Amino acid sequence: MIKPGRAQTFTEHLEELRVRIIICVVFFIFAFVLSFAVAPKVLGWLIKPLTRVTPSGPTPVLTLAVSSDGALRLSPQNGAVSASLRELESLAANQKELSGFELRLPSGQTLRFGGGRHQTNLFFLSPLEPFMLLLKGALLVSALIAIPMAIYQLWLFIAPGLLPRERQVVKPVLVASLFLFPMGAIFAYFLSHVMLRVLLGFSDYIPGLEPNIVASKYLGFMLTLMLAFGLVFEFPLVLLLFARLGLINASFLVERRKFAILLVAIAAAAITPTPDPLNMLLVMTPLIILYEVSIWVIRAVERASDKSLVSAKSS
Repeated sequence: MIKPGRAQTFTEHLEELRVRIIICVVFFIFAFVLSFAVAPKVLGWLIKPLTRVTPSGPTPVLTLAVSSDGALRLSPQNGAVSASLRELESLAANQKELSGFELRLPSGQTLRFGGGRHQTNLFFLSPLEPFMLLLKGALLVSALIAIPMAIYQLWLFIAPGLLPRERQVVKPVLVASLFLFPMGAIFAYFLSHVMLRVLLGFSDYIPGLEPNIVASKYLGFMLTLMLAFGLVFEFPLVLLLFARLGLINASFLVERRKFAILLVAIAAAAITPTPDPLNMLLVMTPLIILYEVSIWVIRAVERASDKSLVSAKSS
């Protein structure tokens, strides 16, 4: 462990690093074992955005009616039985387009069976895959639990070697990272429903194409999306760190606001593969807010630094 008041040798630094890594690994293993209990719920939570995807367009539905005598017959559409027969022949010719059927009871109640155009059931391709999914779910939960401990151990390792001014820069950045990353991941989770609806909607332009989503691929898509947005939400910390190091200032960011908004728009267009401006705005809005918050925080830090310099000179 670090001994205050004495410079460490290279070997002692390695020993200190080894101790910190061991603590992180032990804590991660402990969290991983406990996370198996909640892994199924976490996987169900990640699957919810897909189950909320609704058909992107009108889909054929076979309508049957239970007569008063108990017989099951085709339900006439606008009183035309022949039209129902033609519809039945069309559906029989291409059963893949049948999204389900409706059953009309004598009481007037209608029961609906079957799914929509985009089936939301996930599939696995090997007997080992369900266990691997639970394993990934437990890894995700344990990583979220272990990240605060890892950041704390990182701080204990680097803090003794930092100057007081450097500690004032690094410590707030590490603390803020604990909140910004989860915020980005949660935002991506709620945005994923819109993205899935748009992406699956492209299959409507390709005749005969049906969704058959593999569970491991879907989980990888969700985790990648949440990781990407979590890292994007850390961007204000990078700007703040550069500002504290004297590389940029608030005026620099204000002068280049137009270029920043243009880059944000390009990034939003790349992330949301849809011409719908509403979806682009859903991505652009938080990124622009983060940029403006970065300017505000850097400006506040600059004012605090100016006040401390003035007080130091006056004293």
